[in-house]
Amino acid sequence: MQHTEKYQLNLIDPSDEFLPDPLNQNMEAVEAQLQAREAAEKALDSKFTAAVGTKGKTCRIATGQYTGAGKGKPSLTFDFNALVVLVVPESDDNHCILMARPWTSAGGNGGDYNRVTWAARSVSWTNISTSGSLKSLCDEKDVVYHYFAIGTDE
Repeated sequence: MQHTEKYQLNLIDPSDEFLPDPLNQNMEAVEAQLQAREAAEKALDSKFTAAVGTKGKTCRIATGQYTGAGKGKPSLTFDFNALVVLVVPESDDNHCILMARPWTSAGGNGGDYNRVTWAARSVSWTNISTSGSLKSLCDEKDVVYHYFAIGTDE
């Protein structure tokens, strides 16, 4: 008896005595993999549901811009519960901040890290690195920043 290359399922040769055992072994292997996949999908669904909420929520998107104040405490407010927020400078400066609920930290420019604070309908962030860079915060004075936010109505 030979086996498939990838999953090692039984392949019955024409010269093999036909018995149900190899077929049953194949079915048991397939069922075990399907059960493992189902368990992994349920775990992922639970994590997503915990972050997004239950079914029936309305997806919301907001885009906009703001001008950096240079004070090191930027924040954005929405009329919905933001789950993911991306902030980029108007200039082609190759730095941005990507924040995702429920995480409370986000990478900034040059390895700097920002502490993220989520509220019901807003997000704010401050630099927790030693550099305290306003650039990594997307809060350089008089620089225009664009944001994209996605979330739910509740």
